[in-house]
Amino acid sequence: MSIRAIARQLHRSRNTVRQYLRNTRLPQYQRTVSKPSLLEPFKPYRQERIEAARPHWIPATVLCREIQAQG
Repeated sequence: MSIRAIARQLHRSRNTVRQYLRNTRLPQYQRTVSKPSLLEPFKPYRQERIEAARPHWIPATVLCREIQAQG
């Protein structure tokens, strides 16, 4: 297929198609800044609650309410 036909079919510009055809590797997404999770401060609490409930499980909504109550 021609570059123009590929671009038309994929709804991309011809330059974008050329760029992908020139690359030998597939593009990899890389996050520029690693941002800590909002739940990171509550990780020990979550693990403790999950372990205490074994062999049963705690619904995520319950954990969410408990974490929200803590701040």
